[in-house]
Amino acid sequence: GCAAQAKYKYLDKLPDPGGPALVRGSNMHKTVEKFITGEIAELCAETKASLPYIQPFRDGFKAGTAFAELELAFKEDWTLCHWMDPYVWVRFKLDALLFANGVLKVVDWKSGALKADSSSQYQNQLELYTLALLEALRQEPKWAGSFGKDVKVTSELWFLDHQKPVPSAGGPVGEAERSALRAKWQERVGRMLSDTIHAPTPSFKCKWCPFRKGVGPCKFGG
Repeated sequence: GCAAQAKYKYLDKLPDPGGPALVRGSNMHKTVEKFITGEIAELCAETKASLPYIQPFRDGFKAGTAFAELELAFKEDWTLCHWMDPYVWVRFKLDALLFANGVLKVVDWKSGALKADSSSQYQNQLELYTLALLEALRQEPKWAGSFGKDVKVTSELWFLDHQKPVPSAGGPVGEAERSALRAKWQERVGRMLSDTIHAPTPSFKCKWCPFRKGVGPCKFGG
């Protein structure tokens, strides 16, 4: 995304006030999580239409084949570590996972509009989730103990307001594809971490940026 936005948020640690849409999305996420784990018996009005899609996750959670809000943290060599490990390099919080027919699927719940012009951004997110799960599975974590060998991984976005999925373009992948995915993202992240300029990349997305002109320190988006 925008290097300047990342600098303001993660290096300068400027506050991001969010807004009504962010609060609404957070509440919808929390409702789905609690429904999957059995903390509540019904979905809220804004997520109820997605019940046919979400119900298998609730059933799987009871059977030990589904998870909600799974946290994965890795060191730079992709070794699993604790969330607050002093050498943590990257963290993933996965909304929901479901294992069925030899495939482990991770789903990210989305609220709001499904934007056709964001397809590449969606696919980047899905590819990273797939890579994180492949790297975790090769280390045989306890939570994956019942899955057996040769597990395939896939990823998907589910838009709660539209009841529509955005699946990973590559479909399910396995251990054979892990090294290529890792090399691709190591190269991209390497460029990001070596950036010392953090130049902004103005686009239509600037109007939603919490650091835009007139609100934050950026000279674009006002």
